[in-house]
Amino acid sequence: MEIPFAFEIGGKPLNPADVKDPEQSAQLQQIVDSIVDRVEDMKCPVHNEHPRFLCHGDSIEELSLEVYGCCDGLVDMVRNRLDA
Repeated sequence: MEIPFAFEIGGKPLNPADVKDPEQSAQLQQIVDSIVDRVEDMKCPVHNEHPRFLCHGDSIEELSLEVYGCCDGLVDMVRNRLDA
């Protein structure tokens, strides 16, 4: 199962595989792995949907994480787990 995870830098989509700097590419992959490891087993108990993520910011060094889901209940469950 693959958790939908996207990056946007400066409002433009970014594929971590396209990042030329190996250190930055590894940093982005580490973000994905860290999040996915903690939520890969989570699904909405009502809609049977997985959460989706958008990591965005003005640069790779300044990223924020947004959680999306089929309903507020799933988003809250994911945020609680990530905050724990």
